[in-house]
Amino acid sequence: MMGQEVLVIFQEPHAYISPSLYNKTLNVPTWNYVAVHVYGNVQLIEDPATVFPLLEKMIQAYEPAYQQQWAQLPQHYKEAMARGIVAFEVRATQVQGKEKLSQNKSLEERQRIAEHLKQSAESPAVAISQFMESTF
Repeated sequence: MMGQEVLVIFQEPHAYISPSLYNKTLNVPTWNYVAVHVYGNVQLIEDPATVFPLLEKMIQAYEPAYQQQWAQLPQHYKEAMARGIVAFEVRATQVQGKEKLSQNKSLEERQRIAEHLKQSAESPAVAISQFMESTF
């Protein structure tokens, strides 16, 4: 596995697009999305002394409120958990971005779709509306 080429896909946001939003009735449902494909070589990080700071950095980035509870855990427990984590890094050799934002539709239809998505209770749909509006 070390040095092997891999593909990592980062996808989000995405949203269902109803054919009822188009000008013509002869349409089918579709999906709008934004994604990034990263090709690269994978390297495992097996040294616990390297994994442990990565784990703490992840906690700080994604759940800073957990930091206090983390600090109270016994050190031997945290070290055992860190040994059980498979950490890796991907050294990117190629990055490809892809977006499908109803580009094949008229400006009027894209605006209608974006407005519809903006009213959604789902944050990915709202984010897609923002991406779409940036193309007008």
